[in-house]
Parts: sequence; C-alpha cells; structure tokens
Amino acid sequence: MKIRGYKFGHPVFGYYDYYDFAPDFEISFQTDEKNLNISQVKLDFGSNINIVKMLENKEASLIAEIFCSHTMYRKCIIMESPFNIEIPLDHLKNRVECIFFVVNNFDNDSYQNNAVKNELKYDSYYIEKGDVLAFLGEYKFDLDLKGTTVESFIKIRQKENDDKGVSYFFVDDSIVIEINSVEYDKIKKFHLNPDYQQILISGLLQPALIHACYKLKEEEFEDKAWYRTLMIRWEKYKNSTDTPTFDEIPEFVEHLLKDPMSKLIKILENFEEKNSLDDTY
Repeated sequence: MKIRGYKFGHPVFGYYDYYDFAPDFEISFQTDEKNLNISQVKLDFGSNINIVKMLENKEASLIAEIFCSHTMYRKCIIMESPFNIEIPLDHLKNRVECIFFVVNNFDNDSYQNNAVKNELKYDSYYIEKGDVLAFLGEYKFDLDLKGTTVESFIKIRQKENDDKGVSYFFVDDSIVIEINSVEYDKIKKFHLNPDYQQILISGLLQPALIHACYKLKEEEFEDKAWYRTLMIRWEKYKNSTDTPTFDEIPEFVEHLLKDPMSKLIKILENFEEKNSLDDTY
C-alpha cells in the first residue's frame, strides 16, 4: 500500500514536486469490544481552495483505503469530513494500514490549481476519473500487541538436519531458535523448572533478542509480529519512534528480560548454597 515515492504526471497536493506546503491532517484510532474506530482530528487544506471547492461540488471525493495483510481485508471508503470509520475487529489481526487521499470524480483534460508552485501555475494537466489529487497520509496501527510478553513470540524447535549449534530465524511472526535433537529433548525436561528457565533465557533468548534488535532497521521485517512488538516496547521504554542504535541494543534487551544477569547470578548463588548444605550432611 505504499504510495510514497510514486511519480504522478499531475499536481498531487501533499507532494512537494508541485506544492510548497502540504495538507494539515491528523487522525486518532482506538478499539472497543467490537470495532477499530478511526476518527478525523484535523483536516485543513490551507490555501488550496481548488481542492476544497472540488470536494464541495462533488467533483472530488475524500477516500480512505484500509488494508490488513494478515486477514487480507481490504476496503475503500468514500467519506465526508469530519469522518469516523468503524471496522469490525473480526476482520483484522495484528496490523492495519490506512491511506487517506482525495480522488478526482470526472475526466478533465485541462486541470489547473492555483496553489501549485509559481512556475507551474499556468500549466494544465489531463486527469482521469479516479486519479489522486491530494495525498493526506499513510498510517499503520498495531493491534493487540501491547500486552504481548517476550516469551510469547520466541519459539524453540528441533533442527531438521540435527546439526550442532544454535540457529536463529526471523522470517515468521515469531523469532525461531533451532537446536539439535539431543539438546531439544533436554530442554523439554528442564523447561518447567523456574531456575532452569532463567538459565535458558540467558543462554538462548538473550542472543536471539540481540540479533532481532539489529534487524529492526531492516524494512523487510516490518510486517512481522515480533518486529512490531519490539518497536512498541522500545517506544514505551525510550519514548522514541526511532529504532534503537547499536549501542542502545544491549541495554534494551536487558530491560526486556528484566535484568537477566542479576537473576542468573542469584540462581547460581542459590545452587552454591544448596550444594554447601548438601556437603554438611
């Protein structure tokens, strides 16, 4: 659904190839028990009177395109300003993407707009019905991820080829850790013991999360649930929408796992105390 970077052959408000200013547009979103609600907070076309008149005269329409890549839900909605869109949550999962724009309703072989840059004011353009006249914004909403625990999106599974060593995979919604069959069977025996769980966190989960955090700068993983969950945790931790720098990753992983080193040391101390007591009897 990406529209940024697309080259139009006519003025599109919101693109600086033709305009020195952009629409002032803002939305809000929230969920209730049944729906995702997307509401207009602000919509101001400034001195672009031509777009305003075209909307008033029904020569153009305000459009929202809604898409969910996980359920393949897609809907194009014609709206009136101010708008409130309700989408049943049954149609959505994990992430929703929205694009808002204004489209032309009729063919026009001499379209002009006085709000364009001075050097283009006297140019005219041929535009067809359905052509984009204004791009208001592109948004992505994450659903049901804020309460997700780190352990819920990390999976440990047995290797098919049974090679030694640990392998990490990030192409699914979960981070996948693969180990050979011997080690896998041992882990299954130990995983219910809380002390052993902490050792597994330090030995397997911590390096997996470090690898994953390095991949937060790679756009190819943006649609993965583990990526979005980590970014939500990072934004909450640092109050920043930028991805963590390489120097910030160790600190962030320590935060995610709630200081695993201190917990591991405490467990080892408990083991030492237990062994000392056993030696006295």
